[in-house]
Amino acid sequence: MKLTLRNSHLAAVAAAALTMASTSVSFGAPPDTVTIPNTFIAGSPAKAADVNANFTAVAGAINITAEAVSALQTTVQNIPTGPQGPQGTAGAQGARGPAGPNGPAGPAGPAGPTGLSGAAGPIGPAAAQGAVGPTGPLGPQGPTGPTGASGPGSVGAAYTIPGSGGSAGGGYIVLNSPTSRAQLNITCNYSVAGDNEAFWFAGQGVTAGQIAITNQLDGEILQAFNELAINQGGQDRAVLPAWPWHGVFTANDGGTLSRWDVTVTGTSGGDCIVVVYANNGGAAYIVHP
Repeated sequence: MKLTLRNSHLAAVAAAALTMASTSVSFGAPPDTVTIPNTFIAGSPAKAADVNANFTAVAGAINITAEAVSALQTTVQNIPTGPQGPQGTAGAQGARGPAGPNGPAGPAGPAGPTGLSGAAGPIGPAAAQGAVGPTGPLGPQGPTGPTGASGPGSVGAAYTIPGSGGSAGGGYIVLNSPTSRAQLNITCNYSVAGDNEAFWFAGQGVTAGQIAITNQLDGEILQAFNELAINQGGQDRAVLPAWPWHGVFTANDGGTLSRWDVTVTGTSGGDCIVVVYANNGGAAYIVHP
């Protein structure tokens, strides 16, 4: 009886082992055929010994084959890994997945350069005018301008003030505004030789702030006052140079302006000549006690 190996797995393993060029394996080769020692004929009795002899022959062939398979398995396990084959062609790109969540914002970059200025827009409507601010401090006095010519309507007169005699040894002239609310006095050696003064007195009912006074003497700084008041004695005294001198005196009583253009010549202890051109002036008279 001929027994042929039909196990495909064992056959494949055996074939692979036998084709290895670099590996030498030595093991007992299984027989290609199994010889059965006893043959039985139908209708004839079979002896137990013959049957057992047949089974023994089959078992021996199977054992030899098992040993060969085990050796082959060991050899295959020890075969070194071959080089990696070439990479296959890339497959088609898959569909795009859903968008992931936004990452955190990065730090702000540096500011770019300033762009060009745009064209100016139209001027808007004017806003309402604000309240008038407080009056600033009085600026420094400017230089004295030249004395102008006497205007029309000036009334000129010359007066002589005694410079000696009498109880006071001299006298003075009084120049009144039309209402006598402002009164300019100019002295000539009054009470003492060389006395040469000009100052103002207030009339009845005058309080500070009602009458503005100015004294402008040639070569001197303009003087301006606003404190003339009754019962305050001589006020708003002018700074007079030595004789002869020329000056312009004004009194603004609530918008009513009186002006005196005065030239005075005199000597210490002698008489004084006073030439007056008055605009809107009141009474004028000499006092010689």
